[in-house]
Amino acid sequence: MILFLLAISVEVLASDGSSAEISYFAAASNVDTSGLKVFDKDGREGRVSFEEGTVLMFHFPLDSLEVKVRMMVLALFFAAIVLALFLPLVKQLREIMKTVYAGDPFVESNAKRVRWIGLILIIATFAEAISELVVYGYADATFVTKGFDLDGRLSLDFIQLIAGMCVLVLSEVFRQGTRMREEQELTV
Repeated sequence: MILFLLAISVEVLASDGSSAEISYFAAASNVDTSGLKVFDKDGREGRVSFEEGTVLMFHFPLDSLEVKVRMMVLALFFAAIVLALFLPLVKQLREIMKTVYAGDPFVESNAKRVRWIGLILIIATFAEAISELVVYGYADATFVTKGFDLDGRLSLDFIQLIAGMCVLVLSEVFRQGTRMREEQELTV
């Protein structure tokens, strides 16, 4: 599961914790590359460009303890969201594996577990998109840039969304197969 929820990070630079900085991710467009140069090993100059919506990272020193604490609380909040989605997914997989090891994975409860996994993937997709929108929008509203623009935008991980939908379809196939197996056992 790919999650971008921890989009604002706090880095402690000194071992004593006295010097720290906050790092922001933001989507950028109209990046001014006129001052950037690139050369190959033969000395030929190349051109530098960025795609629209390129993710940039920029850093500011954390000057006060209050700001450090606020950023740590925010980072812990995002980490809690990640855990709230990840731990139930692992639990469902663990319960499925127990039935596999017991030799009877085709039970109704596993169909429900597979369905939960699909729902968790879909929920995680939207949680990731909303967190990106919040973080990018915050950066767009908070910072003044020179040489590029910030774009607060909503983007969905369509691969993860489609994977979640496929898992939902597979859960229904699993449920139907379990039902058919139960009916077959009754007829024998």
